[in-house]
Amino acid sequence: MSINNKIILFAKGKRGYVCCKKILEEGRNLSLIVRQPNDSFDEDILFLSDKFKVPSISFTDPNSKEALNTLSSYLPDLFVLAGYGLILRNECLRIPRLYSINLHGGKLPYYRGSSPLNWALINNEKSVGISILKVDDGIDTGDILAESTRSLKLEDNISALHDWANTEFPVMLSSVLKKIQHQEITPIPQNNLDAVYYPRRFPDDGFILWDKINAVDAHNLIRALSVPYPCAYTFFKGREIRIRSSSLPKSMFQGEPGRIYRKSKGKLLVGTILNALLIEDAYFVDDMTSLYDGVNRYDTLATLTEVAFNYYSNINENKKL
Repeated sequence: MSINNKIILFAKGKRGYVCCKKILEEGRNLSLIVRQPNDSFDEDILFLSDKFKVPSISFTDPNSKEALNTLSSYLPDLFVLAGYGLILRNECLRIPRLYSINLHGGKLPYYRGSSPLNWALINNEKSVGISILKVDDGIDTGDILAESTRSLKLEDNISALHDWANTEFPVMLSSVLKKIQHQEITPIPQNNLDAVYYPRRFPDDGFILWDKINAVDAHNLIRALSVPYPCAYTFFKGREIRIRSSSLPKSMFQGEPGRIYRKSKGKLLVGTILNALLIEDAYFVDDMTSLYDGVNRYDTLATLTEVAFNYYSNINENKKL
């Protein structure tokens, strides 16, 4: 038996937009679109809402009495969470007749929690995955309904992974909704013994001290935090530098951490505690000028040794006064 289930879609960002577009173009029974406040894709999602004549709404708190009454009035069969960042509590999640499903940007159960694609790059994984799962009382603990994986190359950055995920998710979601409609879905329980939780990341987490990191780890941090994120950062003579991209040299090069040993063809070769790293694109935050144009060979970027030296030098100068 085929049932065209009534869906309420909670959408945010590009993930929410592309999934909303896919559902609407396939003619599925989308009853309501719930948007998230201050979403950069809000106008795009509103355009789809108007074009396909599907009502949309935005809640400051989706768990408020007003929100619960509104959601319940649509008598939904399914909630679909696509990029939506506000937490739905149990009372809200119990509204749909069947259950709620979430599009999670990580391979489960190995990457539960926040920022899984970023963490996969930071951890130097050889492959990365995304998942669609049933929502239960835990954090990303529900049964898996679909998953997709791809291999990772050293030149892949977070933008490339988001592009891949936003291409894969609509296709995966379409397949899952079709299987649920025809009652052919087979949920797969997660093995909790393999579960790892990852926390939310903050801009300060991207600070690079060159004598506290090796070249591979620095490169992984830079590509994991590149645009659209704030980027990894360091300092030169007190000026903050944001690093957009880097690469690993073809041959080993060992030198003093933070020292710029080569300046050629727009790239800077910088020492770390193990091997050196090529900085390809970086800029000074104060005036947006290129790091390449503002430094010379043998200059030194921020190190813990430098910080300690300056600290104790200032103490000694103050004692003299």
